[in-house]
Formats: sequence, C-alpha cells, structure tokens
Amino acid sequence: MVRKLGTRKEIFKKGYLVFPLLISLLLAFQQGTSASDTEEAISVLREAKHRTDSLEDYTLTLKKQERIDGALGPVNVVFVKWKRPFSIYLKFLEGNDKGREVIFVEGKYRDKMIVSPGGILGALTIKVAPDSLIAKKNNRHNITEAGMSNTIGRILTIIEKEQKEPSSDISVTFFGEKPLEKDMCIHIRIDKSSYAARTEVYLNSDTLYPHTIISYDEDGELLESYNYSDIKTNVGLDDSDFDPKNKEYTF
Repeated sequence: MVRKLGTRKEIFKKGYLVFPLLISLLLAFQQGTSASDTEEAISVLREAKHRTDSLEDYTLTLKKQERIDGALGPVNVVFVKWKRPFSIYLKFLEGNDKGREVIFVEGKYRDKMIVSPGGILGALTIKVAPDSLIAKKNNRHNITEAGMSNTIGRILTIIEKEQKEPSSDISVTFFGEKPLEKDMCIHIRIDKSSYAARTEVYLNSDTLYPHTIISYDEDGELLESYNYSDIKTNVGLDDSDFDPKNKEYTF
C-alpha cells in the first residue's frame, strides 16, 4: 500500500520540517513505475508549486544551457532577482552574454524587456518585446515563463494534461530522495511527454524548491539544463531592484 503525502493543510499542520521526513518514509513503500508514481509526483509538485507561489521575492543563481534550432548553446550563469507579482532582473555572470542585464516588469515599460549589453556598451540599452524574434533567438523560453513557480507549474501542467489523453505515452517515475551534488533532493522522472523524451526533475528535499531540471530528446541529446543555487527567499526586494535607473546597474 502506498502512503500518501496528505493534504496541504495536513502537511503544514504537522510542521514545515516534518515534510522531508514524510518523503523519506515514502521510499520504503514506493517501488517501480505505476499509476501511484504519477500520484506521488503530482502531490510533491503541487506542494512545490504552493511553496514557490507563497514567496514574495527571492534571489538565486541559475546555471543554464539550452539547445536552440538543433545547436547546443554555451553554459550561462545568471544572477536572478524576482518579485511578486512579476518583476525580474537578470545579470549574466558567465557565458557568451557575460555582463548583459535584463529587466522585465509585467505591466510596466510597455511590457517590454529592458536589455543592456553591459560594460562600456551599457549606453546601447534597448527595449525588446518578450515574444519578439530577437528575444527568442538564444532562448527556449519567453521571459514571462521565468521563475521557480512558473517552471514547476509548466511541468505539472504537462503531466496532468497528458495523463488524461488516451494517445499519450507519458510515464512518471517517483524515485524519492537521493543525493545530488551537496544536497538531498526529491527525484522525479518524466518519460515520453510531448515536451521532451525524458525530463529529470530534482527538488530540494527541505524546501521543495527546484534544484536541477534536465530534459533530453529522443536521441538522448540534451535539450535544456537548469541548475538553481544560492536561493535566498523573502529578502525584501523593492521597485528599485527592477528599475533601469538603479545606480548599481549599467542600463
């Protein structure tokens, strides 16, 4: 018999720190790939979505690599600031776009991204629509899809939608807790979705924030890889953090 995580209310009633223990206990009962794998994965992903939805703001470092038009791009390391309802600041620390800064605030700046190449070229700041060809040129995702909650939500939507489609071959495996780098993570694998042949999802066991998400195509080639580190939540970001006039920026 598979032990259930319980409702969100029940989870929080037992205490924030109890949740990782409950996840660990599931390992003794969860084996193989079955319908219950999907149930466990959805339950954990919903809780992860709830937790990220509850955040007012955060900063983190994102290490990403994406395949665009068949070509695998370079690894980029990006410092991210995010604030509710949707304000985001990006600074590229490593990669081909090193020094670039981007600001996007939903409902502001005519809903365009403010982009600066950084350094001595900072004066060349431009405004770019998120869905423009320029914005999509080196990115698999629109900036409006960015953020931990949106990322988890996209995965959830794919699973929940396709498991209802008779023609879908999607399968979900819940591996439970395992070490990844220096952290303990909850590992979920999604096979044969319409988005990717295989997606590996690792959520931090303590927080359920995303740690690493990697997708592959039918040939086992990397489609995209995202690693989240140094996550700091509810740090008190304000409008100045998403203002191109901020003196700390190069816009």
